Amino acid sequence: MNNLGGALVATGRLTDAIDVGTRELRICRELGDHEGEGIVLKNLGRTLSELGHFNEAADHHTDAAAVFRELGDRDRAAEALLHAVAARARAARGQPD
Repeated sequence: MNNLGGALVATGRLTDAIDVGTRELRICRELGDHEGEGIVLKNLGRTLSELGHFNEAADHHTDAAAVFRELGDRDRAAEALLHAVAARARAARGQPD
């Protein structure tokens, strides 16, 4: 979720942002754009967390971490894993999912 998805998030249209991000993720995968894939996965995870879908958000962050790890980007992989852990912790505390 880059330009359009980010604009949708900024205007509070989170569900629309998820739809756009899902399409962007498919396109990145079709094109073999691994960096874009990792970025979109991370952004989808953040947006899903804002919607209270913490387990799904954690899954996206974990997938983003794997992509970044494959690219050799340890900093972004670590950041994604931290977000995954935070989302799992919120889910474990019984917050909405």
